[in-house]
Amino acid sequence: MSRNPKLKKTDDPYKILFIAIPFLIGGTLCLLQKRSAAVMIHPEHHAPGSYHDTISPSMQHSFGVAEIAIGVSIVLFYFYLRRQIRKEPADREWE
Repeated sequence: MSRNPKLKKTDDPYKILFIAIPFLIGGTLCLLQKRSAAVMIHPEHHAPGSYHDTISPSMQHSFGVAEIAIGVSIVLFYFYLRRQIRKEPADREWE
């Protein structure tokens, strides 16, 4: 008696929204910045010291807009996936 086990079908790809959340929150925080941000970069492991620099508010706003655009595109992808799953036949057997 060999039976083909059916896989559990998930109808909601909500996990994709968890990927979008950090982009949306980080982008919003970048847009709310009003002062320069300090950045410390370690160029290489064998180089002594580190490199310090600042990022201007306008550059932070540019990063924020890019992050929000990525987050919104992921959310739109979530709704696209939901629509595609709804179009699939309900009685399809999973192998």
